Amino acid sequence: MRRFPDYEDLTKMLPTKAYYKGYSLTWWRPVYVDPVILEHRGTEVYRWDYIPSMTEVWEKIKELED
Repeated sequence: MRRFPDYEDLTKMLPTKAYYKGYSLTWWRPVYVDPVILEHRGTEVYRWDYIPSMTEVWEKIKELED
């Protein structure tokens, strides 16, 4: 039986500028919700309980930068 991964690194979906500023994006295998976590330098800064569009992610990063 094949085991699915517990998480997937989605950082490659972020704009290069956000990556260089220390942001990363990770999807975790759902238990009750489908969490996607935005981190900045290893600290969680925002969590979606669904799979957000990349536009939502980029807007959240912009909001955090202001």
